[in-house]
Amino acid sequence: MFSIDSVIQDGLECIAREQQETGGFSSLSSFNQVDFTGAVSYLTTFLTSIILSCLNAAVGHQKQDVLIDAVRSRAAIFLLEEKNKDWSFNYWSRRSKERETMPYPNDLDDTFNALAAIMGHSPKMINGEVLAAVAAILTSTETQEGGPYRTWLVESPSETWADVDLVVNSTIGYFLSCIDIHLPEIDLFIDRSILDGNIRSPYYPTSAHILYFISRFHKNRVRKNHEAVRRTIEAIEAFRNFRTHGMTPLENAMTITSLINLGAAGKIPNDEIKDFVDTIKNEGWKPYAFCMDPARQHRISYAGASALTAGLCVEALALWENTTKEQNIINRNGSTRASALHEKIIGRAKSDIKCTDISSELRATILREIDATTNTTITTLAQEFREVLGTRGRNIDPDDINLLALGNLYGWIAYDIYDNILDGEEDPTLLPAANFLLRTLTHIYEANDKKIPGCMDLFGKAMNAIDSANSWEQNHCKLPKSGKGQLPAQLPDFGKYRNLADRSIGHALGPLVELLILGCAPESKETEDTLSLFRHYLIAKQLHDDAHDWADDLLRGHINSVGAMVVKDFQNKNPDQAQATVKETLPVLREIFWKETIDAVVALICKHVSIARNARENSGLIAGTFFMEETLASLETSAKKTLSGRDDAILFLSHYHPRRP
Repeated sequence: MFSIDSVIQDGLECIAREQQETGGFSSLSSFNQVDFTGAVSYLTTFLTSIILSCLNAAVGHQKQDVLIDAVRSRAAIFLLEEKNKDWSFNYWSRRSKERETMPYPNDLDDTFNALAAIMGHSPKMINGEVLAAVAAILTSTETQEGGPYRTWLVESPSETWADVDLVVNSTIGYFLSCIDIHLPEIDLFIDRSILDGNIRSPYYPTSAHILYFISRFHKNRVRKNHEAVRRTIEAIEAFRNFRTHGMTPLENAMTITSLINLGAAGKIPNDEIKDFVDTIKNEGWKPYAFCMDPARQHRISYAGASALTAGLCVEALALWENTTKEQNIINRNGSTRASALHEKIIGRAKSDIKCTDISSELRATILREIDATTNTTITTLAQEFREVLGTRGRNIDPDDINLLALGNLYGWIAYDIYDNILDGEEDPTLLPAANFLLRTLTHIYEANDKKIPGCMDLFGKAMNAIDSANSWEQNHCKLPKSGKGQLPAQLPDFGKYRNLADRSIGHALGPLVELLILGCAPESKETEDTLSLFRHYLIAKQLHDDAHDWADDLLRGHINSVGAMVVKDFQNKNPDQAQATVKETLPVLREIFWKETIDAVVALICKHVSIARNARENSGLIAGTFFMEETLASLETSAKKTLSGRDDAILFLSHYHPRRP
């Protein structure tokens, strides 16, 4: 019988059996990637780190939490006993004879996988002492200020020990993201590697292994390079398609987890999960190649273990089950039936685009952009608003709702492309796709203006607000072109942050048109309250995003709303350095952000969330409903969480790149 729970339970029991008294796990070394008959046994730190990270991800699978916690605690104790004084780690365990017979330097792959695993088990273990040590390790291995970083911890690296590895830097970025630290140079290095198709590492046998680590890095990124994420998903799908009948359970598990990490769980059919589980049941927990081992007899060797296969499979299945349960809760309790409606709108959009008279190249680009849209809020907002309107909402034709949902989808994609091109993040070759989608959106509103008088006027006002906001941003929020990344003498004045809302106000068009259908004039209280709800939600969301992106934006020559606050705080404290370069001042700017600016930013986010809620409650139509409450609460919680992690960030930054005279 098809049962994910029984397979997870069996996997956990395998891991518990394989765990040694020390808390660590044996590693097998084989000449063959899929046959470990006659393999040599080693004891490493690395496999224990990966298994612990897998079990951390599986926490929340309540039926097995007691067993998971017991294994995790022992594994964490093992890793803590393996650390060096500087908090670096070696591939070989201290108990391994190979530490003497086949010595390796300490390295960042083992170090940051161990640190990430320990933090995932108990964040309190990664205290100020650890963060100071981490900062020192990174400073000593950087190829340039802020990364990327060399793999090996050697004082004067020869060519053998000087490599800069994609997986290693992905793991460093993943660990730092857990304390809300994002280093733009690491982001740039990883994104460029993906976009250039350079998904390689000498330490891992296939692209599936590499993509697994990249997906963890992407998971916690707030500012994602959409093209890099898309290419990562495409690379995972390409591997799965190429190895349809040849994937090992370990490879299958890694690709499933990777797609879930990237928000693309919908690309995994239920039947494939069933086949995956059936394969495990038929063959058990066989070891397969996970990483490269030291060569023996001049032959390539691979590391694997039954417990590691079980750990990766448990992680994938637990994440899948948790994701599925969350979606089922939405479908069962949420009136929007988000997933089904999203797929319906996406399907209709693709069908419409396939029938258009455009070039095959442009059509393929647009279809790819539609497929990459996984945010169900975009496609379900109009239906959700119709349903919170209660009996009045039933007077709105479902066909109109579908058209409004299509329009929101087209507008969202178009302006996402425009924004990314204006910010220098997106390939300008996507511009024709954005233009086509914007024209299609316009046709939808033009065609409905006779049926819904006034909807074209609403559309025009929204487009004018968006264009005006983008124009103001381009004219006032860029660093001086004549300078070399110098801070500006005149900072942009964001006032009451209306511009932040206007940039995305098209998102409110669906509900506003629905009010128009019900006879609410644009100047009516109901319309004003709804518009206020969206406006203050959008301000809070943009402030939240800007709080994560300000340093990255400054390095690209853009001053966002939070960046302006940070620079102002810096210039007030350091008038003699008011026009220093961004690179010179960035370490100090980061400290100011965490020590001072963040309080004001979090207060602003919470203020606008509160105003948005008040607008909803003041409405005569949607008062007392939970419309957008989950989204508002998530913003508020995330902002407060960022504030609570401030001490860790300050400790790390105070030791990373000591301030130069």
